[in-house]
Parts: sequence; structure tokens; C-alpha cells
Amino acid sequence: MQNSLPHRKRDILQAAQRLFAEKGYHGTPTSEIATLAGVAQGTLFYHFKSKEGILLSLLQQTTGAYLKDAQDILKAAPSGLQGILDLIERHLEFCTDHQEELKILLRDIPADVLQQNSSLLQTGTRELMQRLQSTYREALERGINDTSIRPLKPRCAAWIVHSCTYGLIKHVIFGTPGPPNLHRETIEFFRHSLANPDNLTHRNTAKH
Repeated sequence: MQNSLPHRKRDILQAAQRLFAEKGYHGTPTSEIATLAGVAQGTLFYHFKSKEGILLSLLQQTTGAYLKDAQDILKAAPSGLQGILDLIERHLEFCTDHQEELKILLRDIPADVLQQNSSLLQTGTRELMQRLQSTYREALERGINDTSIRPLKPRCAAWIVHSCTYGLIKHVIFGTPGPPNLHRETIEFFRHSLANPDNLTHRNTAKH
């Protein structure tokens, strides 16, 4: 989190976040970041070896907070199904609350920087995406084991969940008009897609 960082490093990240959001990664020289942060360029490069390193730090900072939340959510969930649904809901809420940071990451990392064979960002982004998917997979495997989720291939399902939520968030962040109550409808869509129908049958039978 930024509050735990040295103040100059925090100022640089805050300045970079603002400028990247306004101008894009490639449209922002390090000299402008240093000026807005109120530091010399030498100080900027003392804390970050390159502009690429600043972008990677923003990525790690944003996703790190989300991943910590995700682990807490999984521990608190009464079942695997509820865990994956709570994860998806938190994902949507988190992305809505951090639109500026995510606009930078969604626009500049996949579309621009990674295409230029940036090994630092490729490695960092790949590791973070794998952690996100493994969190989804953990919830799915738990749900299959406790029978709250129907039998399926958890690795493939984790990719599908991640891809669907990723695409939805891109629409939200970049202002694509969508239907009302989209977040709630997304949760219900995954509930019905993943729930074990045997459990629903048993509940309906018990009612009669």
C-alpha cells in the first residue's frame, strides 16, 4: 500500500498514476513524473530503475491489495460456490473503486507494453495473473470437493471466470454502456452456471 512507502517513492507513484491515466504510459516522460512529484529525475531513478519499473510497481500495488482481500474472502466463505461468487463480487467492486489505476493497467500493459517484449513487465504480469487464476481455481476445487459446485475442470473454469470478469471490467472502466444491475446479474449468471444441480434437486425434494 502507498501509505507504507517512503514519502518520495509514494509521491512518484501518485504522480505517475495521474499522468499515465491522463496521457498514457508512452505519452508520459519521466521528466514530467519527476516534476509533478516534486523530485529530481535522479531521485526518481534511485527509487525506480526505469519508467517500466514504475508501471510494474503500480501493477503490484493494485493487484496486491486485491489478492489479500481474495484470500480473506475464501477463508470466510461457507462453501466453494459461495467463495467463488464472493470473489467475483469483490472483483467487480474493487475494479469499480480503483478505476484510474486499472485504466492504466488494462490500457497500457496488455495493449502496449507487453507487445514490446518487456521481460520485466511480462514476468511480473504473468505471475500476478497466475495468482489471480489460482485463487479462482482454489475456490472452484473446494466447491467441487464440498459438492456445492458441479463436476467440472477447475483449471478451465478458472480461465473462463477470469476472462469473463476481465472483459466486463474493461467495459465498465472504459465507459461502454451496459444494462442495469449488471454486477448483480453477473453474480447470478455464475451462480446458475456453477451450482451443483444435485443440491438444487435435493432442496426441492425436501420442500415437498
